[in-house]
Formats: sequence, structure tokens, C-alpha cells
Amino acid sequence: TGAAMASKLATLERIGLTQDGLKQLKEWSKTKSVTLRLKATETCKFKEKKTREVEAATKNVTEVSGLGRMINITNKNVTTVTEYFWNITASYTLTAYCGNSPDDCVTFFTRDSATTIMTNSENTPHSAATSKPPLETNITWLLQSLNDNLQVHFSINRSDSACHTPRRNQDITEVLSGMH
Repeated sequence: TGAAMASKLATLERIGLTQDGLKQLKEWSKTKSVTLRLKATETCKFKEKKTREVEAATKNVTEVSGLGRMINITNKNVTTVTEYFWNITASYTLTAYCGNSPDDCVTFFTRDSATTIMTNSENTPHSAATSKPPLETNITWLLQSLNDNLQVHFSINRSDSACHTPRRNQDITEVLSGMH
């Protein structure tokens, strides 16, 4: 259990949580809940339309002879292809906030990416703008398990009368409910 909690904390640090940020979150967890939030937005905008000609891989050659000369007549099939190019952007932000104040937050990371895709249809391949509903999870339980040195500290209170086994006890039940 302690290893799983330390792994979650290490993951948060790996994706951008600083020591100062962790201290702030731990301080918040003393009096209010702390929520981890992932926000995402995506856009799709028309860039350009291009038309090009593509020759078929096969040719039809007709040979005609007359008056002692051979004449070759070559027929090629050419297809006109119309391509539509679209700019796709995506922005992601991972933050943690205190209580009911998403604007008062610690930012772990913000990522912006962009690409261009090509379609053969003039219909937009994605919505013009999409703001995904934020994904949130409460991490108060994890922060409250940190000692003053910001290290995970977890133990099972075996003297509690409700402690039946290392798995069936209140301490493990609280951690497992917080991990989901």
C-alpha cells in the first residue's frame, strides 16, 4: 500500500509537480480537499484545398503502321484528386486546486500540440472546437499521508478492534477508496 502511494506521488512529480507545489498541496490538505483536474480543448480549422492530377499506373499503347512507318499512340488515364487540409490543435492542462476554487491552483503542466491532416472530403473531420469536460479526482488522502519531509507514511493500526487482517481494516479501506 505504501509502495502504491509512493508510486502515485512519483508519477505526479514526474509530470511536473515541484517540491514547492507539493508543499502547497500538503498545506491545503490540512483544512480542505485537494482535487486533481485535467482540462482539454481541441480545435479543427480549414487550412486549404489543393487539386492535383495523378496518372494511372497503366498505359494503353496502340501501334499503327502504314506507308512503311510505325506510329505508337499512347493513352494515359489521369485522375484529378482534390485534397482538403485541416489544422488540428489540442491543449491539455493538469492542475490541482483547493476546496471549490479551480482558479486557485497549482499547475503541473500545460501542453499544446498542432498538426495538419489531409482528407478527400470537404466535410470537417472533427468538431470546430471541443472543450472536453474536466476529469477530476480527489487526492486529499494521498497528501494527508505525507509526513513533514513530504514522504509517504502509511501504517495499519493493528490495535483497532475493527482491524481483522492486513487487508480487512479501516486504514486499507480508506486508502483503496481514495485510489479510485
